[in-house]
Amino acid sequence: MSFMIKLSESSRKTTFTILRKSLFLLPLLFLLLFFSCRKSPHTLGASILPENAQLKIVYGFWDGLYGHSVPEDSIRTDELLRNMLGSRYDSVFGVTTANIAAQFSLTKSGVSFGENPMLDSMVLYLRYNGEIYGDSSTVQQLHIYELNQDIYVDSAYSSKSTFTHNDFDYANLSYTPAIHDSVVLGEGVFADTLPPQMVINLSNLSPDLGQKILDADTTVLESDSTFREYFKGLFFQSEPVTSNGALFTVNFLLSGSQIILYYHNDEKDSLQYRLSANAITARINSYLHDYSTSPADFKQQVLDGDTTLGFEKLYVQGADGIKTILRVPDIRDYTDSSKVAFNEVKLIIPGVGKPAIAPERLALVKIVGDSTYAPLIDQYEGESYFGGRYNSSSNEYVFRITRYMQSLYTGDQPNNGLYLFVSGASVNPESFVIKGNKYEGDTTGMRLEIIYTNLDDAN
Repeated sequence: MSFMIKLSESSRKTTFTILRKSLFLLPLLFLLLFFSCRKSPHTLGASILPENAQLKIVYGFWDGLYGHSVPEDSIRTDELLRNMLGSRYDSVFGVTTANIAAQFSLTKSGVSFGENPMLDSMVLYLRYNGEIYGDSSTVQQLHIYELNQDIYVDSAYSSKSTFTHNDFDYANLSYTPAIHDSVVLGEGVFADTLPPQMVINLSNLSPDLGQKILDADTTVLESDSTFREYFKGLFFQSEPVTSNGALFTVNFLLSGSQIILYYHNDEKDSLQYRLSANAITARINSYLHDYSTSPADFKQQVLDGDTTLGFEKLYVQGADGIKTILRVPDIRDYTDSSKVAFNEVKLIIPGVGKPAIAPERLALVKIVGDSTYAPLIDQYEGESYFGGRYNSSSNEYVFRITRYMQSLYTGDQPNNGLYLFVSGASVNPESFVIKGNKYEGDTTGMRLEIIYTNLDDAN
């Protein structure tokens, strides 16, 4: 019995091109598969197929393949290897703004600042990590406040976490992120060249924060835990841009990222003491998204829940932005065949226009329930098999989901749908607009490409 597609009268017309191989090409195809130096995904299960089973190929726009995009619930953003700052405007995805809450530790416990210590300056040195997304020439504004709430390295925080802080802004800094430019401090023979980093004087506007640390009681300076109760950390608040802008990464753990207190006391001048971030200090990113300037169809789907617009476009965005929920067809509803073996099933995710910065990878997982998810069985075959990397020449992502589709066909697992989102979204802000499968005859939209064996034909 052949593989037949049956759609109801009310269903949208669906285009399928069934490429049937002529008899003289079939032996050639199997020879190519047999002599391949790498195991082809097309040969999955080939050793157990009857000799007269027919290999068939279907390129289709399934009526049952559809999706819609929604805002992310939240993602873990504590103790990341790098953190994100800045703000960026995008014509589709609006304004994304990245903030950070961070603790600092004593570099030596039991420190004494001497008799009558007086602050000369308090300077923050924060190393760039090398990634930037957007226009680095846009002047941005950064505000830095003292936290007035405790944060903990062993607690879980999400991208939607909020933090309370004191009102005084110790930075109010206008800057452009020069992530590749070395920093030269001093002049002439006293000049010192530092790796690319932000150098922010936290005492220009007020010496209070630095003096607070110098005035700490000896019991406060006995240990990191007592010190962090006294000085809870800093909140880095980026001001949202109205155009252009950039998001960029910084690294609190790189050598040279530190706060230095420059001070003197009754006995000595030109003293200094360092505070640093390390494995026992909390570092948390929080993100804000403003979609008020996004296109109407975007807002109707993502914010207002019009799922029908997913047939036209879908969206994914990192940094706690947007994910897409996909529904693949239950193929048992589309065939009279009682036995079908999938040799290869590809999910093609094409783009609408070519983005300036596409996500390097997308992630695809199965929905387990209550917004929880788990890896697809195909992912355990490795990235080279499973896919998900961006192909710039074709402007698309391809996932191989053969085993997953076979398990749906046999009823081994429920069809709860899939989540599609930016891989590493906790610190990757890239976005992608996906071309839907709305238009009849357009073979470039989101689709499944299937190679299957109809085992009924072997009977």
